This record gives sequence, structure tokens and C-alpha cells, in this order.
Amino acid sequence: MTLPFARLFQDSLFSLAMRRFVAAALLAVAVGACSGGDGQDDLVAQVEQPVDELYNDALNTALSGNPIQAAPKFEEVERQHPYSTWAVKAQVMAAWSFYEANDYAQAEASLDRFIQLYPADSLTEYAYYLKALVFYEQIVDVERDADMTRRALFAFEDLLRRYPDGPYSRDAQLKADLARSHLAGKEMAVGRFYLKQGHYAAALTRFAIVVRDFDRTNQIPEALY
Repeated sequence: MTLPFARLFQDSLFSLAMRRFVAAALLAVAVGACSGGDGQDDLVAQVEQPVDELYNDALNTALSGNPIQAAPKFEEVERQHPYSTWAVKAQVMAAWSFYEANDYAQAEASLDRFIQLYPADSLTEYAYYLKALVFYEQIVDVERDADMTRRALFAFEDLLRRYPDGPYSRDAQLKADLARSHLAGKEMAVGRFYLKQGHYAAALTRFAIVVRDFDRTNQIPEALY
């Protein structure tokens, strides 16, 4: 009996780490259950291998704490079995492996490719969620560049527009709110700097941005003051 991949991450109350472990463990069971191989021998590295062997090898590599080594193994599943249903799943798992290895640029590229190729797949919602997490993990303190904060906020809002009642909506809303608060904090930090320098008009402009664009954050009382 195979286990549908789309259900692996449904409980948004799980910690992200637990969702990752459960997903990987269930995938190992799922691949084993559907195995049967394609009957070809493993003669050399470039010879086509059964999809279950390739997938489980990639999965075991990921579970052993080597996601950066697992990613190309998942990509190999797609290369050798491009028309297999597991090739689609492997693409998502490759992106997840890059994400786990903190290779965010490659994770983003893999997710963009998946979303473009499979806009209506059951895994696409998770791909949007993971892409938002890619940006979210790169948020830095308010004194530094806020580009990743903006990209994370846009990605979470995009996910919520597309899947307002999806399994990731609660976590996406929470993280979107945190990103807004972070951006408001950035504006407040710049405004305080201008205020200390005696540039009152510039400071007021920054505080007005907080009031106008981030009216639901905890920065509002200070901005109004």
C-alpha cells in the first residue's frame, strides 16, 4: 500500500523538524511498498537502476544527515526515470535537501522549476511553502538589508492567496506577521537614526510608513508617539 505524499505535511501543528522526519520516514515506506524494479542490473554507475533503489538510497543519505549529498541523488531519480511518478516527488525532495543543507539558492531554483513544470500538482502547495521558508531562513537583523524579509513576506502572502485554507496556512500567516513586524522594526530603526541626527522630516517619513503599511504590528505605539 503506497502512502500519498501530499498528506505527509498536513499537520501544521507539528514542529518543522518533526514534519521533515515523518515525511522522510513515510517516503521510505512508500517507496518500498511500490518497489518492483525495472529488471535492469546495476552494472556501472551510469546504468539505469530501479527507481526504488535510487530513491531509497537518496532518502537514506538524507536521513543519515547528509542532505547536500542526497540532493543530486534525488535528481538522479528524475534523470533515470523522468516519467515515473517518483521523479516528481524526487524533485521536491531534492529541493528540500538543498534547503536542509542551507544551499538556499539551489533550493529556490529547484522549487521554481518544479512550480513551473507542475503548477497543479498535489505537491505544488508544499513547494510554495518551502520556497517561502527558503527566504524566511535568510532573514537577518533589522540593522541589515531587509530584502529577504520582503521576499519571505511576499512568498507567504502568495501562498495564502493561492491556498487560504491549506495545511500550511496557519504557519504561513504566523511567519508573514513576523516578517511584517520585522520590516516595521527596520523602518523604526532608520527613523530613530534620523531622529538622533536631527533629521526630523526624514524620521517622520519612516514612522509614517510604519503607520501606513504595518498598522497591525507592535511598532505602532512608538511610531505614533
